[in-house]
Amino acid sequence: MPRAETTSLDLADVLVGRGVPFREAHAIVGRVVRKLEDEGRAFAAVTDDDLAAVDARFQPGDAAVADPAESVRRRRVAERVASQVARIRERLG
Repeated sequence: MPRAETTSLDLADVLVGRGVPFREAHAIVGRVVRKLEDEGRAFAAVTDDDLAAVDARFQPGDAAVADPAESVRRRRVAERVASQVARIRERLG
């Protein structure tokens, strides 16, 4: 399981998915990390309010992406695709 700090890229991906250029999204998440460090808080403790205070393009629920377990779940694409392929093969006979 990744450490919470490694999920900062997941937060950047959220913004990129909303049309924010990656370089800008990375800088925004860097400001979030810096804010938390300045407050003596761990990245895993990030809240939706923390995110909104840094950039209005964050939305309620985005802080959940910083959870390492959620990061792993979101990255299990190969397992989901394999499952979908198996279902299609069953339907095709």
